[in-house]
Amino acid sequence: MGNGSNKVAYIVDAVRTPMGRFQGSLAKFKASELGAKVISALLKRNNLQGEEVEEVIMGNVLQAG
Repeated sequence: MGNGSNKVAYIVDAVRTPMGRFQGSLAKFKASELGAKVISALLKRNNLQGEEVEEVIMGNVLQAG
């Protein structure tokens, strides 16, 4: 099954963006902008540099607009 690679995966943290109302205060942000804010906060919260992260897996459910 493996290809001989010794790579290890870590789950460092998990967060979500706040829930907002339709046309509420978050309506002015694109999903990508909210995602960027989440990643920036995670890096700061976990004392990581962006160069240390190879992959991020994000989900997006029920985006309106």
